[in-house]
Amino acid sequence: MRAIIYIIGSLAVAILVGCVASNPAQSKGAQEAATREWIACIRAAVKEVDDGKSDPMTVAIAVQPSCNRQKVAVDAAFEPPLTYEQHVRFQQNIEQKNIQNTAFIVLQQRKGS
Repeated sequence: MRAIIYIIGSLAVAILVGCVASNPAQSKGAQEAATREWIACIRAAVKEVDDGKSDPMTVAIAVQPSCNRQKVAVDAAFEPPLTYEQHVRFQQNIEQKNIQNTAFIVLQQRKGS
């Protein structure tokens, strides 16, 4: 649960830092559901890929493509209507946050949380 709160918070910060929107994104319930699905996919991918020795960021980058469908759903849930330039900034901010969040999940799974 802490991972979900951490990831939702990170995504919200990325949105607020990267853009200003006049319309809200999807509902909080839709955001949480999309985030839970992405986390479940990442956890499953980490179990398959992580050898427990590799750098967590390397593992995070390696597993990202296997959960692309879920990542797109999370991005869509959080991204408010934007201009093209705002969308590009949003995507740049969120991409780095996704890798950091995945590395956090890798470390969390290694600890057995």
